[in-house]
Amino acid sequence: MKLYLSDAVEFVRTRMDELSYNNDDMIVPSDDDRNFDNTVEKLLPDAAEFVCRAAPAHLLEPQGEIAVPAPGTTTAGILSSELRPDGSIAVTIDLDGGFLRMVSFKSDDSDIFVTQAVPFDSPEARMQANPHTRGTYDNPVVVARKTPRRLRLEYYSVRDGGTAPGFTIGKIDKPSYAIDSGGKSIFSPDFLVPAVLNRLTGMVLETYGSAQQAQAFYQKSATYYA
Repeated sequence: MKLYLSDAVEFVRTRMDELSYNNDDMIVPSDDDRNFDNTVEKLLPDAAEFVCRAAPAHLLEPQGEIAVPAPGTTTAGILSSELRPDGSIAVTIDLDGGFLRMVSFKSDDSDIFVTQAVPFDSPEARMQANPHTRGTYDNPVVVARKTPRRLRLEYYSVRDGGTAPGFTIGKIDKPSYAIDSGGKSIFSPDFLVPAVLNRLTGMVLETYGSAQQAQAFYQKSATYYA
């Protein structure tokens, strides 16, 4: 489902018009109100980014990949990649790559995607120090340790020898606009569109001084990914 800027503007205007039936103080922008159109365009990336950060990773479709080569080699954006003595793969990533969120992790020798990295100080992360409780081939575990400029990922999957595999990370880029072949402004990412549109409506309502009505749209937005 593609999300065009014009559709987002119309969605928010229609919701505000509906609210005005029971609220005489509600400001309903006209069809030619450029200030309103500009407000929607300005807030849409923030609404999409909020949803992309809040939604569970398994609901988000990766827009691209960060290909991590086999340990011992490097590539752009990858500060280091190593196979550790315990069999885990450790990858250090430059966080200046411009992406918004990582939503999947997969070793090249496995068909299993991990959609959630666990914090390095969590109980599950501490279990990875024990060969009897760490991630397995059928149930791999990714541990994440973040600093302001870099992210270290440790991928645990017990395997029987062999060559150390590469690693693939599914990512979501920061929300942005593009122009399609018909000259329309299309917004990306275009998944979870209903959640984004309702979040956007709430943000616009707050801008127009209707904070109470905005809360209902924030709650409705969350129902699409809760």
